[in-house]
Amino acid sequence: MVLHGAIRKKILGAIDALNRGDFDTVTNTFLPDAEHAFAGNSCLGGTRHTSAGRKAWYERLRVVFPGIRFDVDRIYISGSPWNGAVTIEWTTHVTDRAGKPLVNHGVFVFGLASSKAKSLHVYLDTAEEERIFAILRSQGVKEVDLPPIND
Repeated sequence: MVLHGAIRKKILGAIDALNRGDFDTVTNTFLPDAEHAFAGNSCLGGTRHTSAGRKAWYERLRVVFPGIRFDVDRIYISGSPWNGAVTIEWTTHVTDRAGKPLVNHGVFVFGLASSKAKSLHVYLDTAEEERIFAILRSQGVKEVDLPPIND
């Protein structure tokens, strides 16, 4: 379907921006009141409903995981850009502060409206996330102990 190709291109463009650390482009893909939720109660957990909350979350992501990279494993698309859903299975790659590679797997679930994200829910292996945070904590990354950003 042609519309699904357009959605796929837009989503992959947002993932590319995320991988480049261009979080302004990423946050501009959301509707102003979009829901942005990350599973768990970690420093990246919680739910945000404002542009300011989402920007604060991406800034925290930048500090905790500088150079984070997402590899898209699979994309599932239903509906249209005006009322659709996208699920992305991914593998993420980060490094600890000593340069050791760390990997996790998860899923993005997007709701679409008016060609923008009306919601994003992020689910991942939270046990692996905690293991990674323990490594970063031992290396002095204090941000891993901050509370979730909720608004």
